[in-house]
Amino acid sequence: MYGRRAIPAVEVDDNRWPVVIITLSGEADRQAMGNLWDVFTALARRGQCGVIVDARELHGFSATLRAEYAVWMKEHFALLGARLLAFAIVVSSSMVRGFLVALSWRQAFPQPTEYVATLAEGEAFVLATLQQQGVMGGAESSLGRSMSPPVTPSA
Repeated sequence: MYGRRAIPAVEVDDNRWPVVIITLSGEADRQAMGNLWDVFTALARRGQCGVIVDARELHGFSATLRAEYAVWMKEHFALLGARLLAFAIVVSSSMVRGFLVALSWRQAFPQPTEYVATLAEGEAFVLATLQQQGVMGGAESSLGRSMSPPVTPSA
């Protein structure tokens, strides 16, 4: 389908706990949003963490999904605010950024939230916020490796 994923995907990388990367791709639908809600709930129950949502390959939300997401956020506001301490959302599309900002108008995020253009910016924001809140000590990243994708030389 011309480079777009027709089937929505929610992929979770928690190998760098307490920093978690959630990658969203394809067209947002009710199933993908349900999966995302389940992931947020499970992370919040696991413990305090910071979340980087990579939405560069996400292609939008319908008005119905935005409304449902706002209701879910209201219902889970206390749990999310106590456990998900930082939220960085990586977007490259102004349209998707608009969808996500519209979500926060319906229900503000309970934690510090930043919209960024790269994973590295998201990592910097989440790490700084976690360090400020005493979840991660020291000024250095404890992730052990860069979150930026490796650069491969072109042939």
